[in-house]
Amino acid sequence: MEYNEHAPIPVDKGQWPESRSFERVYGGDPERQARFVMALFGFRQDLLEWKHDEATARAVEAVIRTFYNHHPEFMQDGYVAESDIGTGTYHLDERLQHYMAEILEALAP
Repeated sequence: MEYNEHAPIPVDKGQWPESRSFERVYGGDPERQARFVMALFGFRQDLLEWKHDEATARAVEAVIRTFYNHHPEFMQDGYVAESDIGTGTYHLDERLQHYMAEILEALAP
């Protein structure tokens, strides 16, 4: 097990559920998917506005598109997850829909 000299706890990838099973955390859960993509959009915006790093912003856009290709439920308004915990009906945020449309349209020929 690795240790970070500045951290009071051991550094172990198994401590984070995202590291243990990405599919289990994000697969079929549009709420979590949307939060993940919103964080990526925030990171992209920071890169463009404050860091003026367009190359890295394009890389983040590629991650967003790839995530959408594998986990598209967050773009389906009214999606009802098949879950025994009863998360309810997912409602797509209009801002997220707008930002995703911009990213996806950039790929259109």
